[in-house]
Amino acid sequence: TEPVVDPATQAVTYPGPDYLQRDILPLFTQYGVNGVSFGHSHVYERYLVNGVNYIEAASIGNNYHTAADPATSPNGPAPVFEEQRFRTLMAVTVDPAKGMSAQGLQASVEADGVGKVGNVFDQFSLAPQTWKGDPFGLAGDLDNDGEVTLKDTARMLRILVLGGGATEAELKAGDLNGDGKLSLADALIALRAAAGIGR
Repeated sequence: TEPVVDPATQAVTYPGPDYLQRDILPLFTQYGVNGVSFGHSHVYERYLVNGVNYIEAASIGNNYHTAADPATSPNGPAPVFEEQRFRTLMAVTVDPAKGMSAQGLQASVEADGVGKVGNVFDQFSLAPQTWKGDPFGLAGDLDNDGEVTLKDTARMLRILVLGGGATEAELKAGDLNGDGKLSLADALIALRAAAGIGR
């Protein structure tokens, strides 16, 4: 969005359209992105838009918002969580059994003495556990032998080309991009995993 300055008051507004919201956010939703890290407001903010978490956890310096400040995103959704009283950071944990989770943590105590360093003030799931074995989501282990091999990729391609014949477990293990179906995109992810690319 291009800013517009009122010549009489010098007030700055952003009338829209917001190019990121219009052009980029739909792509994140379409391709199953779980989380997006962004900036530059110097506060902790988390938005949840169409199942995608948008997180700013880079509260550094002394440029905190106050109650009198306008909304950070006047043309978009309100944050589901905002913290502006102290510096923050975000810790992300990957657990093969539970998925990927995140916590907003207090990283400073300011002059008002609020809280303590290390306090967890926000926690949420970034990505549920939807894979077997590999904590980074490169499942594709259709034969359940504990590893992704070319044999698994060949099985996926056979299912796609010949149609039918797949077990429910194979379809679930093969849906690597989380779109609810087995596709060539899944086979490509499995092939990359079998070849050790992208790890």
